[in-house]
Amino acid sequence: MMRPGECPRDEAVLEAIADGAWRDGAPASLRAHVEACDTCRDLAEVATLLHHDRQELVRDVPVPSAGAVWWRARLRARAEAEHTAIRPILTVAACGATVLLALVAALLTMGWPWGSAVLGDGMDAIQRLQPSVRVSLDVAALLPWLLERWLLPTMLAGLLLLAAPLALYVAARD
Repeated sequence: MMRPGECPRDEAVLEAIADGAWRDGAPASLRAHVEACDTCRDLAEVATLLHHDRQELVRDVPVPSAGAVWWRARLRARAEAEHTAIRPILTVAACGATVLLALVAALLTMGWPWGSAVLGDGMDAIQRLQPSVRVSLDVAALLPWLLERWLLPTMLAGLLLLAAPLALYVAARD
């Protein structure tokens, strides 16, 4: 079933124009049909103009030399090789950074008793030097405050530590 404005011979008209044999090389029956059919006549006019425009554009396109094409291909191959080589390096670096941050967090956590002892000794020294200053360190009272204030940021930092290698891997993959 054909739609209005279509012709069964429009494909033949397009093929003749694309082959460059429209006016002189086309069969007489096809040229007579185009003269009689409004759809094919319009199609032939538009397709001929487009075909000529395409030929002019192709003629004006500068074709690079073989050396330039070879040089660009080598540059692209080198860039792809570098990209492939850097992926495992980024993954190892991300894992190393994660381990380093986890080690720092572990040292801070394990060093808390030592740090509180140093802080307590520092407070005792302040009280000996200046007795009017009342400084006290109550770790039992300090712990709920620390948990309340620092639990969420610490959990978020831990989540970021776990997500950092994955994010670097995905970024390096593209």
